[in-house]
Amino acid sequence: MTERIARLRRRSLETEPSVSAERALLVTRVYRDEHGKQPTPVLRALALQALCEHQTLHLGDDELIVGQRGPGPKVVPTYPELTCHSLDDLRLLASRQKTRYRVDPEVLHAYRDEVIPYWSGRTMRERIFALVPRPGSVPTPPACSPSSWSSAPQGTPPSTTRSTERACWRSAPRSRQRGRLLVVARIPKHRPRRHNSTRWTSPARP
Repeated sequence: MTERIARLRRRSLETEPSVSAERALLVTRVYRDEHGKQPTPVLRALALQALCEHQTLHLGDDELIVGQRGPGPKVVPTYPELTCHSLDDLRLLASRQKTRYRVDPEVLHAYRDEVIPYWSGRTMRERIFALVPRPGSVPTPPACSPSSWSSAPQGTPPSTTRSTERACWRSAPRSRQRGRLLVVARIPKHRPRRHNSTRWTSPARP
C-alpha cells in the first residue's frame, strides 16, 4: 500500500458520516419557484440544471478520481421529493448508536424553514400511499393471498407445484384518484402427469 492510498484509507475511516441539506435546498427552491408554471419534465430538468450549476464539487487531496455524493467525503444528500424527513427523523439519525449520521443545526434549520413546509403533502411517498387502499378495506381473493403461494404440502409432484406469475385483478373502491390495483400472484399451473412407464413398444404382429 502506497503512502497516498494509506492517507486516503485513514481519511475514509476517520471521517464521520453526516447529512447535508444542500441538495434538498436546491431542489426545493426550484420546485417552489416554478411549480405551476412548468410541466413536470421541465421541473425535473430545471432541478438537474440547478444541481449541476450550484452543487458543491469536492476535490480532495491525493484523489485521482474526484466527485462525491455530497459536498464532502461521507456527506450524504437527501431527496425530499421522494420522502421528506421530519425533524424527529433527523434527530434519530444523529442519536442512534449504529450507523449514526451527524446532523448539524443548520441542516435542521433548513428543513424546518424551507424543506418541510414545501414538501409536506407533495412527496412521492405520500402520493403513493394516498392511492393504496387501507388494509381490510378490499377483500383479497384466496388465489392472491401470499399465504397460498407456498401452501403446497411436502412431497407434491413437481408437475403440480410449478407455478407461473399471472395478473390477478381486484377492484378498489372507486373514490378520488383510485382505480384498479394490480396484484401479482403465483397461481399453480396444473399440467398432466407423465406416466412412469417403460419405453413404448409396438403391439405384436400376428
